[in-house]
Amino acid sequence: MKCLRFCLLLLGSWMLSAPLSMAQTDFREETIYFLLTTRFFDGDPSNNRPNEWSSYNEDPEVNPGITDPQDVTWRGDFKGLIQKLDYIQDLGFTAIWITPIVQNWSPLDYHGYHAYDFTKVDPRLESPGATFQDLINAVHARDMKIVLDVVTNHSGRFGVKGLSEIKYNTDPTQPWGQDSNGNVLQPNPNWEYDGMTPNPADGKIWSRANIPTMPAPYNNDLSQFNWPSTESYVNTTDPDWYHHSGNGFAQGWDDTENLYNRALAGDCPDFNTSSPVVREYLVNAYKTFIEMGVDGFRWDTIKHMDREDVLYFLDAFKAINPDLFVFGEVAQKRHELHNVEEINPHWYTWRGAVNNSAPSGMAVIDFYAQASFHDPFEYGGSFSGVQAADRYDHLYADASTNLLWLDNHDFGPNNDWNKRYGGTDENLAACLNFMFTWRGIPIVYYGTEMRFKSGTFADIHDSEGIKKSINETGRAYYGDVMDQAPGHKIYQHIKKLNAMRKAVPALQKGSWRWDGSQSGNGVGFVRVHGDSEVAVGLAKDGSASFHFSGLTDGLYRDAVTGKEYMVSGGSLSCTVASGSAAVFVRNGPGMIGANGPGFFEAGEGGPGKPFVSASPSPVAMLIRCPSAYLPAWVPVALTAFIIRQMAVFLPPAARPSAVRFR
Repeated sequence: MKCLRFCLLLLGSWMLSAPLSMAQTDFREETIYFLLTTRFFDGDPSNNRPNEWSSYNEDPEVNPGITDPQDVTWRGDFKGLIQKLDYIQDLGFTAIWITPIVQNWSPLDYHGYHAYDFTKVDPRLESPGATFQDLINAVHARDMKIVLDVVTNHSGRFGVKGLSEIKYNTDPTQPWGQDSNGNVLQPNPNWEYDGMTPNPADGKIWSRANIPTMPAPYNNDLSQFNWPSTESYVNTTDPDWYHHSGNGFAQGWDDTENLYNRALAGDCPDFNTSSPVVREYLVNAYKTFIEMGVDGFRWDTIKHMDREDVLYFLDAFKAINPDLFVFGEVAQKRHELHNVEEINPHWYTWRGAVNNSAPSGMAVIDFYAQASFHDPFEYGGSFSGVQAADRYDHLYADASTNLLWLDNHDFGPNNDWNKRYGGTDENLAACLNFMFTWRGIPIVYYGTEMRFKSGTFADIHDSEGIKKSINETGRAYYGDVMDQAPGHKIYQHIKKLNAMRKAVPALQKGSWRWDGSQSGNGVGFVRVHGDSEVAVGLAKDGSASFHFSGLTDGLYRDAVTGKEYMVSGGSLSCTVASGSAAVFVRNGPGMIGANGPGFFEAGEGGPGKPFVSASPSPVAMLIRCPSAYLPAWVPVALTAFIIRQMAVFLPPAARPSAVRFR
């Protein structure tokens, strides 16, 4: 036993002393939990703040339908997120993606996409001892990764602080143009917008006291220029900072002029991303966060940027950290390819011609795979319909890095600006089964694990929404009900999916093929990565039978139930219960995760009971398959030495042969 302890201590010391350059950099090995920090968990009520819209206001004439003083948009923060990292880790996720953190300014900016100062973390997110750096450190201390949402396409409606601010006029006939006494609002040199501190003159956090005003002749009619306008976005802005195309606002989504050179929304004046001054400013701003240790960027709205500009920023970010994982949002509200190739998602995964140039080095969110989810999972159609998810895989530089998702803060399962997933629990479990075992990297939106706000609109759905609480939408505050989630069937289902995916390399990456499916309510495939091989069968709306072929002969164990199957001649047949899965792993450890949680079929012994016949002890698991449990950088000789010493504690029949380690 002393020898065993020594070996384990030696291994632990070696692992702890491993240089950072040996850290895992292949993001296909991760699963991602996505959240809006301000809507997740409130760790510090002192930094809670309302927005001008969609928040409680003490004035009964402002947002009268919102009566709860706690119902403000800026509620969650880094302190709360740090407190709940164990919750995310318990679910089994290895990475978190959070919405933008930079200083924002707009009537509704809690989500972070309306930046005002890209060089500063918004103070409404931070607390003493809970800065962004503290969050990064806390994530890394749990051996997890953090993905930061970044924006390069646009600023918020007030422009870039101190460098290129957007010009408006303050109309003294409107409430925002008057001080607390009803007089014309005057500039206040002793007050500066920070999102936290009200201007003493009018008592407003979002006071317009010091915004730049328009020059003549645009200032003749003040009432015209309080909302973003052609004059605000084009005629009076610096062309080195903003595009001057048309009236400044996109008139459609089907041509590059509108997409690349005009504002995608009223709060999003369009940066001139080919301008050296814009490029220098944004690269230097995000350099700070890269050097703080973020592991990846989720890149907002890159379909609204010319690919040449995208590649400039991508290369600049990668020059700071070559291991930075970057995936772009090339949003496509359609189910098939666009006839303008330059605005399809796969276009951004190449540096030149599709399938005839170097890869760009960037992944993309898979909108076309997601568009195949709505019928089988939202509407209860045939499971086999999900096979359309790969119909454009041949166009991506590397489809195995695509990000898979069902819904998020913008989109519903029908690939539209609509509602959070609202189908049945079993169909949700079936979709998650597919996302976690098929190719690509799965992303799960916060609250999905307990059907939080199921079927509600993802965001404000109409113009009246700004007077209503966002707690009525899919972006509602999660902290009030989060503690109920671990008891939900879907929560436990996700835990087992994460456990299986983490333990089986072939579920993360490598080649794959459709195989095994025999009916419309089932879908099957085989995945191979190096020595790791797995046959996967998924069922819903009733049990399904599978007949796999072309497998490597050997002993396969089901990670779901622990069942064993000796494959001879490359064939394996099995039946899968509705909502469950078969995950037969060649030389696998047996059952992985809990026995029968969620919609998973239980192995012998039943849910929650031990199933030992195909689940070896940890020592035996390490000996049988050391590559699955030891880091790749551990020297082979050290591995063999440790295993030989540990083997003496196993029964003779369970010990490996000496030949295995020669």
